[in-house]
Amino acid sequence: MKVHRINRRAPLLFHMAGYFCSPGPNWIHLSRLLTDYELMIVVKGTLFIADGNREFSVKEGEYLLLAPGSDQHGYLHSQCEFFWVHFSDSELLLPQEVDPNCAAFSDEMVCVPEHGVLSDTTVVWNQMRLLLKHHRLYDDPYVAAAATMVVLCLLQHQCLRGRPASQPLVKDDLQGKILDYLNWHIHENIRVSQVATHLGYNEKYLSTLFTAMTGESIKHYILVQKWKSPSASSPTPTSPSLPLPPTWAFPTATIFPLPSKKSWGCLPGNTGKSTGNKPKNSAKKAYRSLLAVRFWFCFLIRCRR
Repeated sequence: MKVHRINRRAPLLFHMAGYFCSPGPNWIHLSRLLTDYELMIVVKGTLFIADGNREFSVKEGEYLLLAPGSDQHGYLHSQCEFFWVHFSDSELLLPQEVDPNCAAFSDEMVCVPEHGVLSDTTVVWNQMRLLLKHHRLYDDPYVAAAATMVVLCLLQHQCLRGRPASQPLVKDDLQGKILDYLNWHIHENIRVSQVATHLGYNEKYLSTLFTAMTGESIKHYILVQKWKSPSASSPTPTSPSLPLPPTWAFPTATIFPLPSKKSWGCLPGNTGKSTGNKPKNSAKKAYRSLLAVRFWFCFLIRCRR
């Protein structure tokens, strides 16, 4: 496999980029001598192009990276759509023949195969759209060069360090979206229905899927994270008094002891007994009052039913 090597630490020079749609089925790529790198990522159709030494048929979901000095020309009519970007590297390195199964790369070098198949087209296509958007809005070559480097790194990881087939991409992405939303809103009175509405899924289906992926329900995850999140300001298990900060966002005070028991194995009022320290009388009274409120609250709920 022919691999292009690009130094991460050497400045990347961005020239131009765009999205091309062939005007008709009889279009053929022009002939020219490349003076810089050109990356073409096909979105639809097939691009028939050659570099003077080899002919390529770049299909949907594939890409082609041609180096400076290539005799670029089309050899067949093409009806296709593709992203394209021209850039140059200040430290031009000759491509190498590399075995992808035993390739070892350093953090200083980006190694991109000349022609490859994308394992996740959505990520690469979205990054190319972002590159074009930033180039159009800001017209800053440094921002565009950084975005181009991101695309090259994605190509390296997808084509030389492919995603294992045992890891379903859709489930991983959905799990990440759920966790990101829960962690971002963990200090709020968040509910499973709120997460399902945000992601556009059925509540029961989303909860069942999350349990299958992580081994715990969304409700349990929320309770545990609410308990762990304020670790810097939360009391220790040996603390005689257990205040309930408003930032913890428990819906009611009656739910507060539940994650305490799951995390420490005892209720807040029993922490002093478990460690041999006797809590103050005021703490005992406060906890007894809390239990009384919880009892009457549950009693009223049952009566209404």
